[in-house]
Amino acid sequence: MKGIWRIALCVFLVPIFLSMLMVAQTKKPTPELKKASAAFKAGLAAQQAGNAEEARVHFAEAVRLAPQIAEAHEALGAVLLELNQINAGTKELEIALTLKPDALEIHRNLILAYMQGGNTKAALTHFAAVSAMDEKSAETKLDASFYEAYGRALEANGQVTEAIAEFEKAQKVGGAQAEISDGLGTLYAEQGDLPKAQGYFEDALRLDGTYLPSLIHKATALRVQNQSSSALEVIQQAQKLSPESPQVALEMGRIYAALNEDDAALPHLQAAVDAKAKLPGAENDLAMVLQRLGRHEEAIPYFKTALEAEPKNVGILANLGLSLTEIGKAKEAIGYLNTALAIDPKNVNALEDLGVANVQLSEFDAAIIQFQKALESAPNDSQLHYDLGLVYKFKDRNDDAIVELLHSSELDPQLPDPPYTLGILLMQIGRLDESAVQLKKASELRPGNGDVWAVYGSVLKQLSRLDDAIPVLKRAIELLPAQPGPRLTLAGIYSLQAQQLTQSLSSESDGAKAQLIQKQIDQLRNSAAAERKLGADLSRAATNRQKSNFAMNAGNQLMQRNAVEDAVARYLEAIAADASNTEAYSRLAMAYERQGRTKEAEEMKAKAAELGKDKK
Repeated sequence: MKGIWRIALCVFLVPIFLSMLMVAQTKKPTPELKKASAAFKAGLAAQQAGNAEEARVHFAEAVRLAPQIAEAHEALGAVLLELNQINAGTKELEIALTLKPDALEIHRNLILAYMQGGNTKAALTHFAAVSAMDEKSAETKLDASFYEAYGRALEANGQVTEAIAEFEKAQKVGGAQAEISDGLGTLYAEQGDLPKAQGYFEDALRLDGTYLPSLIHKATALRVQNQSSSALEVIQQAQKLSPESPQVALEMGRIYAALNEDDAALPHLQAAVDAKAKLPGAENDLAMVLQRLGRHEEAIPYFKTALEAEPKNVGILANLGLSLTEIGKAKEAIGYLNTALAIDPKNVNALEDLGVANVQLSEFDAAIIQFQKALESAPNDSQLHYDLGLVYKFKDRNDDAIVELLHSSELDPQLPDPPYTLGILLMQIGRLDESAVQLKKASELRPGNGDVWAVYGSVLKQLSRLDDAIPVLKRAIELLPAQPGPRLTLAGIYSLQAQQLTQSLSSESDGAKAQLIQKQIDQLRNSAAAERKLGADLSRAATNRQKSNFAMNAGNQLMQRNAVEDAVARYLEAIAADASNTEAYSRLAMAYERQGRTKEAEEMKAKAAELGKDKK
């Protein structure tokens, strides 16, 4: 487009400029006008020879000598644009237009200037002028590229309906083209008419099956219409055509995210961001996936980058606040969340996240206010009712907590947290039968959560439902093999069962039955002793691990202060407390190296490597 228009400039300006000089000279020939003519001709020759800088010098001289002639300013403006001196070129063209307001070529070159400078709004005036002049002309001169450029300028300024009209003109003048069909599809997508947009993308692909923008846009349209599986097939075609495209990577990541496959989405979104292509929304999409994967530390920098581009985006502010809260930085989070609520005071996510931050800071009354405000806008949000119930529990407002937790379960029977929390609360206030009902429900919703099974088994034991408790506690032990609690509870049940049988034994007169009962008592006592011993061993191991980690952390702090000898003593204490502490051996190796004890350092490295293999 630019090249065609500038060639036209050269063709049309020469005779016009010379004729203007002749008109001026008929009045009173002057040396300046003769020099201006020579300078213009020299500028034109230099431009045709490809020497734009030399052309600029000559055209500038023509302007100095004949400032009243529009064509001199136009020629200088055009060559300045060619030299990428946009502001200076635009200024010269504006002067030219002042001298000659109805000059078609000046309007066209001002379009180029403004479009090159990114000022699409200013370009619209000149697009309209050129279009109006063309309509008055007996012969159509504008080509498809003009209408397409006009349409894109209108689109950039939010005039989508008008842009569609110009793209349709481009299609009428230039015939079916993949780029035009794709442009129309994009415009209809902006209007929210996704089926019509998808039709245009498919038209574009019929014209050119390898047209990458249409493959990406079709995939996007399918994804937004909740047809993500079909979208994935389309974007995979695009990836084959352009495996390094950041735009393809971004859309593929978004499709996997829409399919709830965040692990698959992550590398594609990371690639899109790492490409530094400044794709709108890429950092936020990456941060959201990292947040859902629980990798909040990594998500936060990307949220902050996204916020720089969209400082008033309430969603980004709220999610940044949430991730900061998740890593224990609730005070910092509150600043972002308050900013979000200043923009949108009724934003449910921001209110909820602020409430969560308040809870982390033990500001329970403030949290209650935020959750209640959020529920005014979202009364059927099960998570909000759960959050409010949990805070009521912290405040010992047990009746209110029970109401909210029950309501949360009613709204979403598949949500596992409400029955678990409610079960614990009911246990704590002595309503054990009701507690068992809720914990049974929680165990069904979270069959892989050992803590749920452990608490459920404990409640069944307190209800004297010993036979029911045993398989529950055995499941807890399967899931929590290193936890002493379930084993000790199970040992207690075996002891109680042995006591009950001992009482029945005293009244048993049948010798054979008495013998059988005694055998059962012995088995139960042995089982109780075995579980108790395992529980005690696990308790000691946990205590030793705690001692070991404490000593190791002390050693790390001493190393930072360059107190290497004292650090060695702490690392040896850590190993003595827990001989399986792999990191303690590695740290001791580093300390020995600092002391120059190379042989001992290698021995510690080897020990750490050996332990690492065993743990794998």
